[in-house]
Amino acid sequence: NEKISGFLSERIAANDFPSAVYLVAEKGEIIFHDALGNAVVEPEIIPARLDTIYDLASLTKPLVTGLLTAALVERHELELGRTLDHYLPEYFAPGSAGHETWDTSICELLAHISNFPAWKPFYLLSADRESVLEKILHAKLDWSGEPVIYSDLNFLVLMFLVERHYRQRIDEAYA
Repeated sequence: NEKISGFLSERIAANDFPSAVYLVAEKGEIIFHDALGNAVVEPEIIPARLDTIYDLASLTKPLVTGLLTAALVERHELELGRTLDHYLPEYFAPGSAGHETWDTSICELLAHISNFPAWKPFYLLSADRESVLEKILHAKLDWSGEPVIYSDLNFLVLMFLVERHYRQRIDEAYA
């Protein structure tokens, strides 16, 4: 127990990840378990607990959205060089906020060079799923920070494009 907790505490202190929860059992009996660090760090700090459930949904973005995007590109239904205003014209109509500045391509989204912020707490900022895409697009327009290496927002935009193409949610399109 001390070795596992010690190792995980070192990694948390090194900022590899904010928290960890583990359990070791044998023959149905818990030998030891621990919760370390903070399960949430933004917008507030919430310590990890033994019953903390972690959201691994981010795996859906690169795996499922990436795969379905590649399939659309392979079938020439999505073009890497096309900009978002081609696929989402209602968000970039003349006179709309950011119309003149929006030139992000599908390729830039896939390569994470679109200059989106790394992350936004959309679960707090959006009352419904339909408003998320608009908030993502405005997040880029409002972003003035340093370029980021990886942004969830790139794959979220791609996810909405894939859903629009298939006219169904990403999980249904994948199935």
